[in-house]
Amino acid sequence: MRSRLPTYNERDGLLNSCVWALAEDANHDLWIGTYGGGVFRFRGGGFTQYSKAQGLASDRVTGIVPARDGSLWFVTRGGLSRMRNGQVHNYTTADGLSSNHATNLYEDRTGVIRVGTTKGVDRMSGGRFVNVSSIPRAVVFPIGEDRSGGLYLTVVPKEGVFRVENNRPISVAPNTEPTNMVETNDGEVWLSGDSILRVPPGGLRRSRGPDEPLDYAELGIADGLASTQASVGQPNSTLTRDGRLWAATPQGLAMLDLPNLPRTNRKPAIYMEEVTVGRNVQPAGHELVLPRGTHHVELHFDASEISSPEKIRLQYRLDSVDSEWLDTGHPAHAIYSAIPAGTHAFHVRACNRDGIWDRAGMVYSITQQPYFYQTASFQFATVTSGFLVRAGLHRLRLRRATAQLNARLEERLAERERIARELHDTLLQGIQGLMWCLQAGAAQIPVGEPARQLIESALDRADEVIVEGRDRVNGLRTAEEKYSDLSETFAIMSAELAKEHAIPFQIILQGTPRALNPIVCDDACQIGREALVNAFRHSLAQKIETEITFARTELRLRIRDNGCGVESKILEGGGRPGHCGMTGMREQARKIDARLDIWSRQGNGTEVDLRIPASRAYLAGMKGWRWPWSGYAAHKGNNS
Repeated sequence: MRSRLPTYNERDGLLNSCVWALAEDANHDLWIGTYGGGVFRFRGGGFTQYSKAQGLASDRVTGIVPARDGSLWFVTRGGLSRMRNGQVHNYTTADGLSSNHATNLYEDRTGVIRVGTTKGVDRMSGGRFVNVSSIPRAVVFPIGEDRSGGLYLTVVPKEGVFRVENNRPISVAPNTEPTNMVETNDGEVWLSGDSILRVPPGGLRRSRGPDEPLDYAELGIADGLASTQASVGQPNSTLTRDGRLWAATPQGLAMLDLPNLPRTNRKPAIYMEEVTVGRNVQPAGHELVLPRGTHHVELHFDASEISSPEKIRLQYRLDSVDSEWLDTGHPAHAIYSAIPAGTHAFHVRACNRDGIWDRAGMVYSITQQPYFYQTASFQFATVTSGFLVRAGLHRLRLRRATAQLNARLEERLAERERIARELHDTLLQGIQGLMWCLQAGAAQIPVGEPARQLIESALDRADEVIVEGRDRVNGLRTAEEKYSDLSETFAIMSAELAKEHAIPFQIILQGTPRALNPIVCDDACQIGREALVNAFRHSLAQKIETEITFARTELRLRIRDNGCGVESKILEGGGRPGHCGMTGMREQARKIDARLDIWSRQGNGTEVDLRIPASRAYLAGMKGWRWPWSGYAAHKGNNS
């Protein structure tokens, strides 16, 4: 006689037969959660109902979890209900829940209650729920733990399974949506939800590189299941002591005899079938060479698995084109409209019926022949030509700039010559004529008369003025050679100024001297002279230094003292009232595209720093140039 399983419905006291959840408590009583009738306790062949009338948050109960402390947790559509010693306490958002719509509840091995909601995961702490901020604020299902204590969560839609480590979620199974997890004694993990999956031992714990697939097998109709999905209640699967997995499905209860399920280690055979180039279909061969200008390529490939061909999954990637592995169905094919010139590897990998991937897979070589302008030699020639054209344009620009500079130099020298001639022909000649007249008048005054002595003294001073004027005129005529040696020029300037103001001075020369642009050198000397005059006359310094640096990128002139400094209002205003020295220095610096900085603090001295770009300061092509760090420092001093 065949035994039959008893069935319970409304006639037996189960007032609502839409069952969503089952659980057994510590007293071996069976608890049944229904969608609309609350929860029923089955004891001694009879049913006792607990609903909103008895204090539940809602009559729609979707999950039941017996806790280690003897209490019962009910997941309802109105929040969470906890029954202990016959007393019911409801938890809502007022008790810290992120949402009253809970998806699942899980008690980990340490006794901590975690609940998934439509707004993340909450953890019981001190009688209240606290949101776990590191978990995404989405629909989350806590689904279970593995042997090492790792907690697993499912984030929907389509974000997949995450393992929580140090409160940080790590994606381990993307694009899957299980709502329950069971681990066998052998370490296999079974995930049940929108599908029923088997993950080999350690598959969820092993770290994987970018784009490395997860090994898993998906059970389907061919394996004997009436439905490939598990029901939505929690838990929807459980493992019995005899090693069998029981899963609730929309088509009834499914039993999987895990020890007797077939296993295989065989790799699938991956092969290329044919290729289509443009509109022409041709055999794949060992490699594919595409003529230049190809704009359409179809690659047809597959993997053979005789026992379960429907379980084969394929992925492909073309180097230099695809940034990640792409999934493909059956029949498998890939289409490309533009493949870069050169040789590329087309990779194909597949998994066997147990979901184990052949990570090495198959490699198929594809060569796209280039146009002439895509070849390396043409590109090298193009780059070289570009450099040559740029160098030529640069040289042309330098020549034009040099020509303009020479023209300006000639104009300036001609102007200086004109001024020198006019000074000589007018002013000096006029003074000389006046001196002759005065000499004639003095000759008529008796010797010893005070008036004659005064005129002779004036004539002696006039002689000095004429000599100084002639020196100035000669200086205008020989400006190109006047400042050829900056160190000598500033030594002379400093010595002249030291005669009036006995301040020790020092000249420091850095780098190897180079031939200078006369105009720029003249302006630099004028700026430096103004700075030296200010230092000797106004600084009250104990020491004055002039530093000249010939660098590769610039000519630098620095004049500094340790005197009383300059007031900030004088620096900002361009100089002392009635004087235009600093303003003139800045104007001259701008005229030669130089940078002029003046630093000063009262009581801490003053420093004038003039920087002239090498392209302005130096004459190109002069001999004797060396790198600035191979130069020397010359020191000249006067301690008068």
